[in-house]
Amino acid sequence: MAWIIGIIAIMLFLSLMVASEAFRNFIFFLIALAVVSGFLIYKHNENEDKKSKERIGFNDVILQNVVLITEYSSYKLQGNLKNISKYNLSEITFRVRIYDCPTQEPADLKTCNIIGDNTGTDWINVPPNQIRAFDINFYFSNMPILKGKLVWNYDIVGTKGTE
Repeated sequence: MAWIIGIIAIMLFLSLMVASEAFRNFIFFLIALAVVSGFLIYKHNENEDKKSKERIGFNDVILQNVVLITEYSSYKLQGNLKNISKYNLSEITFRVRIYDCPTQEPADLKTCNIIGDNTGTDWINVPPNQIRAFDINFYFSNMPILKGKLVWNYDIVGTKGTE
């Protein structure tokens, strides 16, 4: 029954589009209004996203007790972070690299081979001057069998802050 009402509504709409110039102009006006509104909303959101990425510098995040744990087929980076900015930290992105190093403690990572490199994001809410725990899963595909010692490091590569 509902599909019959739908077909009748479409037929009525099309007949009004053909018969009435005022109706056509009204529909074209609504379409133009929707396109312009959509564009303005998109630009506003794009601008707000750019501002949020600039609010909290990497130096405004203090990391504590960061460890990389093996979990089944993935790795988990976890620890605590303190937000020392004046904004709420809403998102943090890390880059983790895994190295195969020839010696126990490499003096320089240039002697090591990178066997895993990936980024991961944690959507977290950390108000100013507070500490929260974080954990992010990382998947490293096609890693070769180690020939030496596994060494890893991480960097913060992105933050987002809200007011």
